[in-house]
Amino acid sequence: MLYLIKEYGKNNKEYLKIGKAHDVNKRIQQYNTNCAEFELIDTFEGSLPEESLLHSFLEKYKIRGEWMEYNNEILLLWKLYKEIRPKIKESILATGEFVEEELYNSQINYYKDKVEKIQNENPDLPAM
Repeated sequence: MLYLIKEYGKNNKEYLKIGKAHDVNKRIQQYNTNCAEFELIDTFEGSLPEESLLHSFLEKYKIRGEWMEYNNEILLLWKLYKEIRPKIKESILATGEFVEEELYNSQINYYKDKVEKIQNENPDLPAM
């Protein structure tokens, strides 16, 4: 689960963080132990590579670690990515270009076995 949280810092400054956690509520509790005030803004199902992608888009806002100075562009990017994410996945699956790693490996092994069988039956063929 990807999450977007807002921290209310000192001197009325606000910060945002995009993170990944299996249990977002538990993660928020962990942040709250540092005596800061946090607000969960939004979540959606997402992966670690997606978290990294979002961080790379928002690099210019980072001030410490993964924390960014509050900016409406960050909220807009989050919202846009969340909206287009299912459409991207649908598009990839529709083209048939996306293959799960397990399926890919089984297909590779299937063709390796076929080639090996043909080579065993025809020893005069050059090795592949």
